[in-house]
Amino acid sequence: MVLGVDIVHMKKISKMNQDLKNLRTEIDEYQNSCRHDTTQIKALMNNDIKVVCLRCDKVVRMPTPNELNDWLKK
Repeated sequence: MVLGVDIVHMKKISKMNQDLKNLRTEIDEYQNSCRHDTTQIKALMNNDIKVVCLRCDKVVRMPTPNELNDWLKK
């Protein structure tokens, strides 16, 4: 273990975490200002099925049973 190298990596990780926090804030601001006019049912990475805005990619609601059945038939 080289102390100087670890400090450089920790500073880089800290910077990346700050960048990620800033990006998440920017995404939240954009999604909160979106009107969510166009939506679609999507299967998310965690295997949840939700209705998502196509413009900002925000989950807006759960699909109704009828919407879910129609989506599954496709």
